[in-house]
Amino acid sequence: MKSLYRIYMMAAAVLMTASCMVEEAGKPNRNEYNIIHYSENVVGLACVFQPVSAVAVARDADIYLSLSEQEKEEFDVASLFPGGIRHIDPNTVNIRDMATVYSYGTRFSEPGSEWTVKMDAPFWYDIPVFIWSYGEYVIRCIAPDTWEIVSEKSDFGVSKVMRDMSVTVKFSGMEGTEAVYDVVSSGVVVEDGGYEAECRTGEEGVVLHHDKSRSDNGNLVYDSETMKPYGGGFEVRMYKDGQMLDFCNITYDQGNTSYVTSLY
Repeated sequence: MKSLYRIYMMAAAVLMTASCMVEEAGKPNRNEYNIIHYSENVVGLACVFQPVSAVAVARDADIYLSLSEQEKEEFDVASLFPGGIRHIDPNTVNIRDMATVYSYGTRFSEPGSEWTVKMDAPFWYDIPVFIWSYGEYVIRCIAPDTWEIVSEKSDFGVSKVMRDMSVTVKFSGMEGTEAVYDVVSSGVVVEDGGYEAECRTGEEGVVLHHDKSRSDNGNLVYDSETMKPYGGGFEVRMYKDGQMLDFCNITYDQGNTSYVTSLY
């Protein structure tokens, strides 16, 4: 199985515009565009965006599961899950086109509880090389409205693994129709060929606003269209065989994004 780096290189040769993991100095695909897109759309997806999406899915499922049977009958399910929701068993629900959530009979906001979320849909759509990512997350509540990712298994359809992952997500409240999440994260994306990418948010983490009304994808309401970064940022350092190739620092400010890379 080829690494994501190899897939990007092949696609770049065909499309001439595709993102890729950064090549060694002097290679034609080593440019700022590729550094930015790999850092944000692949590494950022794995370390920042999709873990928050999994927490948001579980939090919404908890709202529904906390209702009495009568309340569930009267509840506007489409307000949370446009595609609907079905019970697999009393403690497990499937959210159509999005995820399966295992509550194990506990509340998601109960400190010490652990839930499992299996994401069934890709998060990111808007890059030239289509990247699909199906993640399974074990999430533990460590304080009111605060969770940590205990373990994750991601399938990018390529030979990518995560190590040394540390992710903490806090629900910070509502701003109008937008749910606000703060995430502090670090981890390493490991690929074939000796390539690694280290990701780390700043001390303030990344602030994401989740608004399902932004969705252009029907039932897919936990993706990059609805989960937007509004503050903070993260850095990515890319290595081959232990030697740094490039870096990218990404900063978000009220819907605006700025980048600083090793080539600029």
